[in-house]
Amino acid sequence: MIFGHIDAIAQYKGISPLLDQAIDAAQQMTADAPAGVTELVADRQLFYTVSENATLLPEAGQFEVHRRYLDLQYILKGEEQLEIANTPDCTETVAYDPQRDIGFVQGRSNSITLGAGEFYIVFPQDAHKPCCNTKSQMVKKAVFKIKIE
Repeated sequence: MIFGHIDAIAQYKGISPLLDQAIDAAQQMTADAPAGVTELVADRQLFYTVSENATLLPEAGQFEVHRRYLDLQYILKGEEQLEIANTPDCTETVAYDPQRDIGFVQGRSNSITLGAGEFYIVFPQDAHKPCCNTKSQMVKKAVFKIKIE
C-alpha cells in the first residue's frame, strides 16, 4: 500500500505505464469532477469512477480484495477512514469473483484517515475496507482501476 498527498504522487511513476497514466489524470482532477465512469485506456485496462457516498462505520464495511486491478483512490471532498489488512493473513468470507475482480475477507487491520487531496494505492496483497468513518459524512472520490500487466 502507498498513501500520501496528491502533490507527492508523481514519485510513484515508473511502477507501471498504466499507473503512470492514472497518476497524470488524478493530478489534473479537481473537487468539481463530474460523477460517472471514464475509460482512459480501451478494454477496461484503465478507467475511473467519480462518486460521492456516505461513509460507513468501520464495523459495517467489508474488506475487499482484487487480483486483476490495482486501485488508486483519490479523496476529492470529505474524509474517510481506510482499514487495511494483509490479504494472505485474512480469512475469505465471500469467494473471489473473477468477472467482477472482487472477493471479501476478514482479518486484523490497521487504519489511516485520509482527507481531501490525499490518495492511496492498494495492490492485491492489500485487503482494504474503504469509505469508513466513525461519524457519517459524504465523501467524494475518484477510484482508478489499473489493470495489472
